[in-house]
Amino acid sequence: MKLVITLIALFFLTMNAPALAQSEASKLLQEGHKLNRTGDLDGAIEFYKKSLKANPEYSAAKSSLKGALKKQAISKIVKTFDPVCQKSSNDFN
Repeated sequence: MKLVITLIALFFLTMNAPALAQSEASKLLQEGHKLNRTGDLDGAIEFYKKSLKANPEYSAAKSSLKGALKKQAISKIVKTFDPVCQKSSNDFN
């Protein structure tokens, strides 16, 4: 009897696994967005990657990661400029 209950529980967990992965990916994505808004771009990128690890097909996480990596690349380039030219990286978008 315990075996039957265990098998039924595993069946339902398996059926809900994609929904659980999507929920986890969404939570990780939102954490990445919070860090991105506070200026922690490296932390945001890590959470976007974790979100994609939870759900590799999550298009919102792919898009956010792409944007954050682009922003990070621009920031690195701006840091190589003369300090007078570093007023705002928005000038280079």
